[in-house]
Amino acid sequence: MTTKTLKWHDSANCKGMETNIFFTESNNKQYKKNTALARAICNKCKVRSECLNYALTEKVPFGIWGGLSPRERSAVIRKYKLENYSTVIPNIINKTKEKI
Repeated sequence: MTTKTLKWHDSANCKGMETNIFFTESNNKQYKKNTALARAICNKCKVRSECLNYALTEKVPFGIWGGLSPRERSAVIRKYKLENYSTVIPNIINKTKEKI
């Protein structure tokens, strides 16, 4: 991680939590349970936008970041094709809260 990433991560709800909650393989029996738990943690996080922007900008291909799965993030990347997603993140977060 870069220093910039660490700055927001220090305030993240997930800091110090078991990483398997956020990085469970889809063929694992715990996938649905862990994904739901990860989303709940992300939904209440004060740095969710920064986390999601990082994952989108860096095109992180795995894990739950900012409450979105890799598939959801890929869809956002294909739709917007931006270098920085901070301007569209509030809209993305509002739409995902409706789905969950």
